[in-house]
Amino acid sequence: MLEYNKEMMNEKPLKIFHSIIYDMSNMIDDLREKQVEYDLLVEENESLKQQLEELKKKRYFGNLTLYFLVTSLSICLALPPRM
Repeated sequence: MLEYNKEMMNEKPLKIFHSIIYDMSNMIDDLREKQVEYDLLVEENESLKQQLEELKKKRYFGNLTLYFLVTSLSICLALPPRM
């Protein structure tokens, strides 16, 4: 009977230890998945930043073109008509 209790006492910590290792392994797997998701989001963020910079440049040149056209039209309308 005493030997049986010793075996039970030895098995219980082993099971607990195994359970802890299993849980830690699952956490590590989850962290790896999260790291992959994070890396993908960082890449997407960089891509979106580049697109934003390109759109800012296009907007700037679009505004510059519009300003030029409006200024030209204003000058044309301000000139007296030719005969």
